[in-house]
Amino acid sequence: MPQLPGINISVLRERTTARANEPLTVSGRVTAFGLPLLAAVRVFLEGPEHNPEVLAFSTLTSPLGDYSTIVIAGKDGRYQVYAQAFVPLIMLVPGAPDPVALGPPIAESPRPPLVIGIPLDGEVEFELEPGRRERMALPAPTPIEVITPVTFAPTIIFGEPAPGVRPPPPAPPFVPGPPEAPAPPVVSGQITGFRIE
Repeated sequence: MPQLPGINISVLRERTTARANEPLTVSGRVTAFGLPLLAAVRVFLEGPEHNPEVLAFSTLTSPLGDYSTIVIAGKDGRYQVYAQAFVPLIMLVPGAPDPVALGPPIAESPRPPLVIGIPLDGEVEFELEPGRRERMALPAPTPIEVITPVTFAPTIIFGEPAPGVRPPPPAPPFVPGPPEAPAPPVVSGQITGFRIE
């Protein structure tokens, strides 16, 4: 999927495993050149491997660019979880159904693995197909973020000015002024009595 330069979306799973039909929180952030971006977000669950399907869950980012949604998978197996950011052509409101119109996706996160099954002693047991089960180690719970580097650097050239460009006038030399005369001393006091001779 083509991604617009400077537009980034991250995806973070609350856990790397879940049971079938168990709610799982997926969150992340959408930014444009490092600044928060208001966007519609769809989180996808793709899998399981032996019987693949794609489930989509929609939400909106907050003013700070953060998003969070709950996903539910109904089958055991290994999934890929990822998120896409869209330009919202019709704004969502809390509790509203899926938007009827979205722009094209402007960014997509990586696809870290997610296992739906029963955790057992540091592993997960899941059903590949009816009657066939398999165990695997837990996936790493690290957040993944895509960052497109953008560098802004001014160009500085030393040398003669371009033809037709007049150089700025030189600054006038500094000339010190006459020294200031010292101020007369100020005498202050209070009369407390008189003496007559």
